[in-house]
Amino acid sequence: MFIIDDDAAIRDSCGFLLRSLAIDLAVESFPSASEFMDYLNTHEVPKTVCLIVDARMPEMSGVELMQNLIAEGKRFPFIMISGHGNDSLRQQSRELGAVAFLDKPFQPSLLKDAIDRAFGM
Repeated sequence: MFIIDDDAAIRDSCGFLLRSLAIDLAVESFPSASEFMDYLNTHEVPKTVCLIVDARMPEMSGVELMQNLIAEGKRFPFIMISGHGNDSLRQQSRELGAVAFLDKPFQPSLLKDAIDRAFGM
């Protein structure tokens, strides 16, 4: 699991939530889309991976991140999250293949359901 969000508290709480849900996957977090892209260029990515991506980040938004990944031929299941979602952002996320769009703060069960969909469980 990769959590990409510019808010450290969200990264920490998502990581804690994933561990409390007994999600048996390693969790890495990144404070920006560009740091995540740098990581991808220098590390082997596991086959079973899901991204939790903040829609609104400085420098590069979650939507822009997913567009860049797709342009590079890198497709990952992803869950878009936002504290300020709107219909346009939801539509863009769906068009890019988002498994779910969750409004912050979200219920743990909604994240668990989205992760289950991402992994086809």
